Amino acid sequence: MERTIKAHPDWVGAAPDIASVYFKSDVLERILTDLKANLLVKPDSLSDGLLLGYVLYSAGRRDEAKTFLEAVVRTRGDEQGAEQVILKAMEGR
Repeated sequence: MERTIKAHPDWVGAAPDIASVYFKSDVLERILTDLKANLLVKPDSLSDGLLLGYVLYSAGRRDEAKTFLEAVVRTRGDEQGAEQVILKAMEGR
C-alpha cells in the first residue's frame, strides 16, 4: 500500500468511503480494533500505524486518522512516507 500511495499520490483523494462499504456490519470496527491492538503490542510499527491511519481516513474519521499518521511521521523521522501524502490530502494540498 505504501509504495502505491507514494507512486500515485492522487489516488488518496479518490479513496472509497470504507464506512459505506461496511455500513451494515461491525466489520470496520473489528478491523480498527485489531489494528489498534497490533499497535499496543508494537507501538513503533510504521506499517500498522500507516494502515490504521489510512483506514480511518478512508472511513471519514480524519481527526483520528491524523493522530496515527502524525505518530508515523514522528517515528519515521526525516524519511518521506505515504503518511505524509495522506496528511497533505487531508489538508487539501
